[in-house]
Amino acid sequence: MPEKQLTIPVNTHQEVIGYWLNSGLSDKTAEAIALLQDKLVQRFPEAVWAIPRPALHISLLNWINPLFEYSEDKNALFKEIQTEYTEAFENIIANQPPIPVTFDTINAFPDAIILKGHDDGSYEKIRNQFIKDIELREGTRQPPTIIHTTICKFLKEIDLQEVQQFLNNEPVLLQEIVDEFRLTRENILYLIAYDSLATFRLRSSKKIN
Repeated sequence: MPEKQLTIPVNTHQEVIGYWLNSGLSDKTAEAIALLQDKLVQRFPEAVWAIPRPALHISLLNWINPLFEYSEDKNALFKEIQTEYTEAFENIIANQPPIPVTFDTINAFPDAIILKGHDDGSYEKIRNQFIKDIELREGTRQPPTIIHTTICKFLKEIDLQEVQQFLNNEPVLLQEIVDEFRLTRENILYLIAYDSLATFRLRSSKKIN
């Protein structure tokens, strides 16, 4: 009999410093996610923690890893790379129209419950071009290879298979239009607290401070 796989509890108040690009979610998508979150919390009340509405996001790519200790101060490092990274990113998205994303899969992993989506290839193109144009500092995460939004984390160990079985009865089909990316300074992990430093609107790619 295979060994039971357990969920991994997280610290929901972990202070960090990280800089990265992501996008928020529309109210319509967030409302649908809230219904899923409520069902999960009701089924696993002591174990599942729902990501708060302001923290819901779609990750694009990392500039400075919140969970890696660089050899220099992260805020100082950001000042060093900010202009180069910003100009490269603005060039990449200069002619990028808004991106339709369809979330149609819900997955449970030991450390998170996510909605997985797909687009027209724009996310992959942007990510690949950025790491082609910019040499990321050692310790910085490579961009994700999927499109996803994390909706829940775990507060205690429970049987992961029970969560996965519960989700089998929760079909998902959500449509989101990503029309901007934002540069954030993450202060508490999972984007629970952050500063929004710049917004990059698609099509115009104008930066709004």
